Amino acid sequence: MSLRSSEARRAIIETGEDILKVYNKGHPDGIIKYKQICELLLTFDNWNDKAKVDFFEKFFPFATLFEDNCKEIVDRLVNLKWLSFNDELRPRFVQFLTDIATVHVFHTDTILQCFFKYLLPLEEFDFPESMGPDDVDDKLPRLALEAISYVYMRLNVSGDCIMKNARKSFPFHSSPVDTLVVYIQRLIILADAVPDLSQKFWSLIIEKMLYIDAMISKTVVALQDTEAVVPTYIAPEFIARDAAYTERMDKLMIVVLARLSKGREVTVSQLSSDPLAKWYDNTNIPNSRDIFEQLWPAFVDLVLNAHEVQTVPFIWFYLCSVESKYLNFMMKVLWKLVSTPIFAPCEWKRAQNAASFLGGFLARARYIEFPEAVEWMKRMADWSRQYIDKTELSRNCSGSIQHGTFYSVIQSLLYVFSSRYKEFIEHGCVQDVHTWCFQRIVHNNFNPLKYISPVIARGFAAISRRLQIVYCCHIIDSNPCESPIEHFLPFSSIQMPTALDIVLPLHRQFLPAEEDADIIPANILDLSKEAASAGQQVSDDDDYGFLDDDDDAMDTTAPISIISPKHNADTASAFASSPFQTALTPSIVSHYQQAHSFGQKY
Repeated sequence: MSLRSSEARRAIIETGEDILKVYNKGHPDGIIKYKQICELLLTFDNWNDKAKVDFFEKFFPFATLFEDNCKEIVDRLVNLKWLSFNDELRPRFVQFLTDIATVHVFHTDTILQCFFKYLLPLEEFDFPESMGPDDVDDKLPRLALEAISYVYMRLNVSGDCIMKNARKSFPFHSSPVDTLVVYIQRLIILADAVPDLSQKFWSLIIEKMLYIDAMISKTVVALQDTEAVVPTYIAPEFIARDAAYTERMDKLMIVVLARLSKGREVTVSQLSSDPLAKWYDNTNIPNSRDIFEQLWPAFVDLVLNAHEVQTVPFIWFYLCSVESKYLNFMMKVLWKLVSTPIFAPCEWKRAQNAASFLGGFLARARYIEFPEAVEWMKRMADWSRQYIDKTELSRNCSGSIQHGTFYSVIQSLLYVFSSRYKEFIEHGCVQDVHTWCFQRIVHNNFNPLKYISPVIARGFAAISRRLQIVYCCHIIDSNPCESPIEHFLPFSSIQMPTALDIVLPLHRQFLPAEEDADIIPANILDLSKEAASAGQQVSDDDDYGFLDDDDDAMDTTAPISIISPKHNADTASAFASSPFQTALTPSIVSHYQQAHSFGQKY
């Protein structure tokens, strides 16, 4: 009877199901068999195809039995190389892992980490002798993407775990450019496949791109290309790091813009000859959510809290050109941030950057017509006068950081007006500007021309004097002082050599009035810096350096640059109120989603 019981006990642990059941009960024989299987899996690469199929046929139907005490065998399974499976067995194995991940949440994180590993390019030494990169470029990432989507579909609570592994697997910013490009391409596909997480995926992508953007040198000039119709913008005297980061940012922008143009009348692949511009053309993933709805929270939470980033904001610059409702929504969000009273110091920077971007769109976006720009300028002027009337008599109003939003609005208003003053002349509405009361805006106790960008102040003083709007040359302080705001001009620098063909047609360049063309210096950037450093007084022939470095559209063969002067060249390109090193401040995204549901007609 004892021998018969022993034979029966040995019989019940011969199948995969019985091994797991006996092991889960803590039976010594089950534990021994479990340990043997774990050791056996270490030699899996040396098995023949038949042995691999026979082994997994015993376990595929029993994913529910891999409980939390089966961590060792699950670790062995996720470490198996997918290339060690044949094309028939590999999908079944991946599905087996997804079943374990959705049934037992204890293993979900470990298995998702395995899936995200296959979103990265595989090293050449990982390929079997009979296979090469071309054989696995699509197969393995497609399986991983499908598996991650399946896990979230079956287990919605896995969203945080998915985002944690997406962030953990993200290549370092100094990784090879191809690695960054491939990973971001696959995250974009995943964002389309999992709409509920699309905003989070895009925020992660934008956050990592901002790191790179902040490291790129802000000094950009154009070199003349005599054979090219459109000039190429490159940065001179780049150290190796800056050149590498510029290449990374340029390629990543092509990848993102190619996704944004999908389904549009004119796609990026039609505008650029770069192979990356066509990467999304053959991707057919249905996504019921509008791409702008997925992207605008990243702009509010990340871009508006970053420090003088020039390249990444062109994503929204391009996107707002696609449909007027995107532009209307963006302008309303920016104005809401500017006009809403702020009591927390951590929100000051976001409001100030919102004012700067409002001015950047109005001054640089070619798709914003003159009447619309005038309407927004008038709104900014009215708000500025009301602000002055209510707070001018307060203590320590001049140069106080509490009034930084006011100074940013004034800087943007003068920047936009000066950039587009030629249109006021062409439309014959210079006299209408007198109703904006610029006299009151620039002559008050806040002394705005002292604290805004000195180049913008001098340029506005010169233009307003010529148009007989307001005389203010005498109040511009020739001695530099500490400003409560950043002299940041969005969209003033294009640092994308390849993506230039996509952005430049949307970008407005400064054109002086014909009668003023003869007084514009040949090298505006150098003269502006020289005047700023020497503290020269404004004269009748003051320059327009705040508008463009040398936007000489009159001569298309001359080198062109569209960067505004940088007033503090020694300032490091670092994030001032970095939303990445610390937790984000309470997002206003939910507030706007409630107050302004996307798609609302304005």
